[in-house]
Amino acid sequence: MSRVTGTVAFVTKPIEAPWTDGTKNLVRDLAVGLSRPTLVYSTRGETLSLGRPTLVPKGPARVPFAVRVIGELSGSPPDILHFFFAPNARSCGIARAWIRALRARGFRGATIQTVASTPKEWKRSLFFADHVVVQSEWAKQQLAEVRSSGVSVIRPATPIPVVTEERLAIARESVGASGARIITYPGDLEFSKGAWTAARAFVRLAKRIPEARVVFACRRKTPRALVVEADIAAYLRAEGLEDRAAFVGEVKDLPALLAISSVVVFPVEDLFGKVDHPLVLLEAEALGVPLVLSDYGPLLELAADAHVDSRNLDAFVAATVQIIESGAAIESTRSKKQGVGIGTTPFVEAYEQVYEQALRGRH
Repeated sequence: MSRVTGTVAFVTKPIEAPWTDGTKNLVRDLAVGLSRPTLVYSTRGETLSLGRPTLVPKGPARVPFAVRVIGELSGSPPDILHFFFAPNARSCGIARAWIRALRARGFRGATIQTVASTPKEWKRSLFFADHVVVQSEWAKQQLAEVRSSGVSVIRPATPIPVVTEERLAIARESVGASGARIITYPGDLEFSKGAWTAARAFVRLAKRIPEARVVFACRRKTPRALVVEADIAAYLRAEGLEDRAAFVGEVKDLPALLAISSVVVFPVEDLFGKVDHPLVLLEAEALGVPLVLSDYGPLLELAADAHVDSRNLDAFVAATVQIIESGAAIESTRSKKQGVGIGTTPFVEAYEQVYEQALRGRH
């Protein structure tokens, strides 16, 4: 069967640096990997990796970005409209009404909706496109309550990180990690209990492993993050561990920090605002860094060294200690694990199949 061609336009947040947002990174990597033409929008116009440019939608900046993109595409819509955002009533209502208006004018193209992160409620009204893509089997099970057909699972993916010795040295210096066993928590501060669980676990762990040091690599997404960070810092200070903890916020070179870590911990019970398989964990996996994750929802689908109930602090500490104490064995196998099963090619190919299926269904 011959391949169905067609241009795809992404209706999503601005795709531009800084690359600290999972949704932006996924759209970027998909756009640069596709062989078909793409329309990708940003606020200032940028050249993505591999030379794929972005476009700037017309209209005043005070108009919501997605609305400007919709206006740009309305005159002559492309063959595929790909909506890539976290479902919410307002955005999904606008998208549904726009698609209905385009269909009334004769638009026969395909519409794709990727569920960028878990909605608060899985309501039928949040899913409007010909085809819906979720990012985990767990999400597919949640969605089955309101929609069972026209659904695919395409797991997130990330390019395989490559770090140099120079970058590793800079990362060690930036967190005062010379000779230390680094425990990195790269989750949110304010949307789950993960940061507090990591801190409480470290208090117990620090007594058993004197060379251990904890690093909180947490992007401060809301003002509340600063409050939580200050409270955790005060707690660790009261435990006499202030000099063994670092709060580094948004990290310029996250792959290097991951690569110097003895273990990455992620004891969260809520993935609000994150892709189902957080890209930082995929990067750690690609680098061969051990992972201790909670057993929450889609995290169980990741290949971790341990999955632990985040409410069971003893089990979480025990799993982390075991990995750190077996550090020599971990280091000897790390190079064998690097890059295994990771990369964006299968991710891009899966979307190509969805595009073709959706286009054939419209013609």
